[in-house]
Amino acid sequence: AFTELLKDPLYKSLSPYAVYEKIKEKLKRHVELENEADYTLLSAWIIGTYFFPSFGAYPYIHIKAPKGSGKSQCLNFLYQTAFNAVKARASLPALRDTVDALRGTYLMDQADALHRPHMEDFLDVLTDSYKREGGGVRKMVQTKNNWDIEEFDAYSPKGFASIHQLPEDLRDRCIVVPLIRSGKNY
Repeated sequence: AFTELLKDPLYKSLSPYAVYEKIKEKLKRHVELENEADYTLLSAWIIGTYFFPSFGAYPYIHIKAPKGSGKSQCLNFLYQTAFNAVKARASLPALRDTVDALRGTYLMDQADALHRPHMEDFLDVLTDSYKREGGGVRKMVQTKNNWDIEEFDAYSPKGFASIHQLPEDLRDRCIVVPLIRSGKNY
């Protein structure tokens, strides 16, 4: 199967640079970013999601823009191109299931919800899980006759979309990619 793929002429013609250029081209077709450099940055971030375990830390992406500017469209693009991406609600179980089970990219639309009360534990995990060490989540799990502590790995690429700034500690781990309200119909 894999060896057959290597024989395919199309596969041989795709250099790493060609993959990067293809992602950047598609991104420009579907999302209007504020700065030209952000297409380069976001394309490189997407490719990096496939290799994030190789890095000691992986920065988050924060798509920040006013309502109606295409934040969800941009997150949908990330969903279709980033490694094992899952769009999920702002909850610790969703994060744990996505990251620990799939080793995937965790994407959260409407991340303004992180400012709501009772999100402190979730924010702590998000804040710490941009790096390999210290990105674990502990959970009490009931076994046959007692409770055990189980640890789940929360380290993974993460992307957020919101109108407002993220909470301060989380914001420090993010690369902000601003969008502009476009006149184009994507």
